[in-house]
Amino acid sequence: MKFQPSWAKAVVWMAVLTQLSCAHRDRTEFADTIYLGGDILTMAGREPEYVEALAVKDSRIVHVGSRALASKLESDTTEVVDLKGRLLLPGFIDSHSHFVQTAIKLSTVNLDPPPAGSVTSIDEIVAVLAAELEENPRMAGEWLYGWGYDNASLKERRHPTRTDLDRVSRKIPIALYHFSGHVVALNSKALEVMGFDSRSVAPEGGVIARMRGSDEPNGVLEEQAMLPVVMKLLRSASGSELLTLLDRSREVYKANGFTTVVEAAATPDQVRTLKAYSAAGRLDIDVIAFVLAVTQGAEATAAQFSRRYANRFRVGRGNVNLDGGSPGRTAYLPTRALLPSSGRRCPRLPRLFVDPQARAYRPTRRGLL
Repeated sequence: MKFQPSWAKAVVWMAVLTQLSCAHRDRTEFADTIYLGGDILTMAGREPEYVEALAVKDSRIVHVGSRALASKLESDTTEVVDLKGRLLLPGFIDSHSHFVQTAIKLSTVNLDPPPAGSVTSIDEIVAVLAAELEENPRMAGEWLYGWGYDNASLKERRHPTRTDLDRVSRKIPIALYHFSGHVVALNSKALEVMGFDSRSVAPEGGVIARMRGSDEPNGVLEEQAMLPVVMKLLRSASGSELLTLLDRSREVYKANGFTTVVEAAATPDQVRTLKAYSAAGRLDIDVIAFVLAVTQGAEATAAQFSRRYANRFRVGRGNVNLDGGSPGRTAYLPTRALLPSSGRRCPRLPRLFVDPQARAYRPTRRGLL
């Protein structure tokens, strides 16, 4: 038997241990992806802080700092992304948008003005809606929904009226949702279906616009007056169709850099849908629901409130409407403001409209409940 010096045995053992260590690092330490070659802005601290590299493992950031240290996390299977001078930012945290409404909007006719869309006049709205009806005829009782028009961006500088929308159809109910979410425009059939006529009285905090020199509604409804129409619109997609639309909405947010998003006017039905959606494992971003106070009492919302996510979803708070929105000039302001399209003025404080449910909400250490 050949004699082996002790130092040789030590070298063998060091080699074995090194291999075991590398095998262990293959499983647990090497990054899946390393980003470098651009402006990586951490957003940490009060001053801009840039680093050379960022490494990700199992969808989590494991290194933010120098390129030299990042290289130690690189293996044969690591994807190295050269930013080529582009900017890399942390994911955006949305404070107020509408995750579910974005999903439902994707099922409606796009009436956005440039640059989001192409609609610049009421005639174009009529043409786009007519083309939709021709391509996808509605059956009896089915509605035609459009979403995103901006009266201030239209050539006519006003809202579409029942007269305009009747040019598309007098048999199919048509509802257009203003981009602000505070105004709708209906054709004559939709007004009939929803029960609006010359005898209709606007609810507190709502407006039923009238034909000039008449009590007949002209098709434009604001704030509380439009809620029945909005609730119908929000229920227009359900089941598997809504889940597919939520998938599309999720991808829209992700493509724009959002990792936490909000549904700021959630209904109880939407909360149930989002819970089921998240439980099915279809969320890879965080979603927070703000429950609309007019759809559910404060106590029920307080019982659902959580600071912790379950399958990346949680109920964050209630949402109380004290007034309307500035784009449609339904917001209350300290001083009067002119509406460019018609000269109509915003109401002034302190004549605030307050949802009855708002009185049930109270400040607490956990937030507004």
